[in-house]
Amino acid sequence: RLGSKEVGPYFSEESMPTEVQDALVNGGLPRRIEFRGRDGRLRRETIYRNQTDGIIFVLGDVCAMDRTTTKTYLCHHAVRHVYKIQCAGQFCGYWAIQTVLTCLQYMDPAGPQWIPNVLQIQRAIEAAWDQDICIGGRIELGNICGTRKWIGSNESFAFFQYTGWNPTYWAFQSDPGPGGETAAKKLLDYVEAYFISGEDEAYRNRTSLETKLPPIYLQRPGHALVIVGLEKKSNGTRNLLVFDSSYEASTNMQHLAAGRPIHASIRKLLGVYRRPEERLNDEPSFEVIV
Repeated sequence: RLGSKEVGPYFSEESMPTEVQDALVNGGLPRRIEFRGRDGRLRRETIYRNQTDGIIFVLGDVCAMDRTTTKTYLCHHAVRHVYKIQCAGQFCGYWAIQTVLTCLQYMDPAGPQWIPNVLQIQRAIEAAWDQDICIGGRIELGNICGTRKWIGSNESFAFFQYTGWNPTYWAFQSDPGPGGETAAKKLLDYVEAYFISGEDEAYRNRTSLETKLPPIYLQRPGHALVIVGLEKKSNGTRNLLVFDSSYEASTNMQHLAAGRPIHASIRKLLGVYRRPEERLNDEPSFEVIV
């Protein structure tokens, strides 16, 4: 059984407080809004309090304006940036699952078109264990339904497998000894090859290529993110582009996604999305689900 280092401070929790459960259920519910478009017509739209749409288009435009970037690969534009609901607990693995689902569901309109909340994802993971999918997770975590225990790539893989998305799992570790290849280089090589595979069908926006590929679930020690792209720089280095649930889309990014003009530097706009190669080198291992 894993302890607090791997599963977080609530590793022995049997049930999270009611107010946390209520926040997780109600905080991400959609709501309908009405507004007048530029043509003066009344429009209705469904929005989510903890999701932002259109960020991929903005990333493509902004990266193409950076003169130090020679090429940018991006995933399918349908993915939405899901960020954490304010409550006592860290649920980054669940937010990462939801982020990936926003794209997968768009790509498969015949399938379910709703995003399960944290409690529903927990029930799906335990149902996967009941079918002997990644059963080791039950041994390591015990029950997770209604708790604030952290989940990792093992449990996320179980969810995607149980819900029929046919996932593939890859792990990258740094080679031992001096001169060995780092986990970061292995990860970046894999991600670059992944996006290159979608280059022929990509939409080209100057140096940015928006592919039709889904994003990649990324697990690093202690935190889950979603890879939405990769930048190649003129000095030969590479940046991952990620959606991190710890950060809400900035006002400037939301304005750009809505087609409004802003005044901000490229560095400031992309700061929370970029993960430079040298920063990734600090991590000994990574796991991805594709």
